[in-house]
Amino acid sequence: MASKLRTPRRGLFPLILTAIVFIGVAVPIPGTGAVPVAGASDVLWSANHEGGNLDEWSSGGGGGLYNTGTQQSAVTTEQHHTGTKALKATISTSSTTASGVRAFRWKEPRQNRDAFYSTWVYLPQNVAPTGSFMNLFQFVSRTADGSRVDPAWAFYGAPDGKGGTYLKAGWGWGGTQVAGPTSKDGVGGKWYEPAQKVSLPVGRWVHLQASLHQSSAFDGRLQFWQDGVKLFDLNNVRTSYKNCNYNSWCADNEWSVNLFSDKLSANPATMYIDDAVVSRSYVSDASSGTPPTTTAPTPTTAPPTTPTTKAPGTTPSTTTPSTAPPTTAPPSTTPVSLPGATPPLLWSANHDAGNTNEWSSAGGGGLYNSGTYEVTASTDQHRSGSYSLRERIWTPGSSGVRAFRWKEARENRDAYYSAWIYLPQNLNPTSGFLNMFQFKSRTSDGSRIDPVWGFYGVPDGKGGTYLKAGWGWGGTPIAGPSSSDGVGGKWYEPAQKVSLPVGKWVHLEAFLHQANGFDGKLQFWQDGVKMFDLNNIRTSFNNCDYNSWCADNEWSMDLYSDGLTPNPATLYVDDAAIARSYIP
Repeated sequence: MASKLRTPRRGLFPLILTAIVFIGVAVPIPGTGAVPVAGASDVLWSANHEGGNLDEWSSGGGGGLYNTGTQQSAVTTEQHHTGTKALKATISTSSTTASGVRAFRWKEPRQNRDAFYSTWVYLPQNVAPTGSFMNLFQFVSRTADGSRVDPAWAFYGAPDGKGGTYLKAGWGWGGTQVAGPTSKDGVGGKWYEPAQKVSLPVGRWVHLQASLHQSSAFDGRLQFWQDGVKLFDLNNVRTSYKNCNYNSWCADNEWSVNLFSDKLSANPATMYIDDAVVSRSYVSDASSGTPPTTTAPTPTTAPPTTPTTKAPGTTPSTTTPSTAPPTTAPPSTTPVSLPGATPPLLWSANHDAGNTNEWSSAGGGGLYNSGTYEVTASTDQHRSGSYSLRERIWTPGSSGVRAFRWKEARENRDAYYSAWIYLPQNLNPTSGFLNMFQFKSRTSDGSRIDPVWGFYGVPDGKGGTYLKAGWGWGGTPIAGPSSSDGVGGKWYEPAQKVSLPVGKWVHLEAFLHQANGFDGKLQFWQDGVKMFDLNNIRTSFNNCDYNSWCADNEWSMDLYSDGLTPNPATLYVDDAAIARSYIP
């Protein structure tokens, strides 16, 4: 997980390591004479992949795999630390776009200020970064408003001079917008060399483990071991943005194990991951409980010697137009990372009263339909409770069911808009359009209400539909979405072309930072996979009737088309919500 940022600078401040007693952990720190074996009662979460799938990473809504570029991630029997299976991560770095497989957990760090994060990895070949970065193990942090999710601390592969890789620690290379990691430091990326320069072995399993005491100030601590040898011991450091959404210590750190790079010496490159654990105590390096080595770390006194053209963790470009227009909305500097805690809701609709009144509650929305349609609260399908909203239309001829909310958008410049949908059959647009999720905008005189941004279903070539983003296809008479664009509709393809599934509930969610100029932002996820990340864009007409930022965006969930197969076509919508932070 990473963001686009500046090139590392010479003359970085060294981290001053202080010999203090770490009092935040309730269990003994490895190297103090304590038995370094995590008991069963101390294990908070684990993944051994023996179920033959990746479900352990997303269990309890507390994590998942978030991948980019050209990559494959799957459970395999080719290698395994224990049992018969492991997670195989393979990436290709032959293009100009970075690729990554990132296996995340955020539930346990949000509930435990102090924890140990352990995994075993296996490299079948020497791998060395030949581009800008190779991110293998990280702790990202999310701002309270969700506008940034940056790799505050990460462990990056660096060339060892022998064709392989060793690990060094990096702070702030994800564009972290707070000073750190110590109270003496300013904003910007900083490097730390290990106490010992130990190459990652090839052809055998190696144990990587970190201990993290989270802090949004400068009283945090980060330790890191490779095969029981302590390589880093960083004290009095910041680890997180200040974020009180999840816990009393106002920090958010999300852990992931990664194979993520923009260029590697092996292409494609593969890494196996197994026996990942989050625990309250140190996780044994071997079945015999071999104690970790307590080698004292040494502070880095100089910046990295490996020249780079950009900083480690740079997020690849994932959103480009599908047709002739140039890329008008570059990808966000915010990397993919999804939270697992229930956020504070501004509004929601679960339809379990057996009607559609939640959409029009407090005069803040409603259903606005056209053509030949039917809409009702139905027990046919439901994601939770007993009811959902059933939208049905008949085409050809333009027909639509549109469930709107505008109150929350007018009161909150930044918000997340979420809903679950269920398709009982493949939908295939056969004429002009299929509008499924949109943000309309109203002029101050009310003369126009246009779908400035929409997510449209388009044929996937297999009889179904995938979503692409569209600007201005409602005849919007203002230039956009970027400052270099003129008036007219523009298309954007997703980072991944993922068809809408049939016969199961799928989660659609957008983050919108409204703007009548060119400083807006729009992100969109499908089942937790970020499909669009559009920055420096216009989202609205200039309209000061409702708020101080002079923008009006009105959100709706739609089944709206001028030609569909089948006919009639049906879509179910449930558990719609608007919140100030991501809705899992």
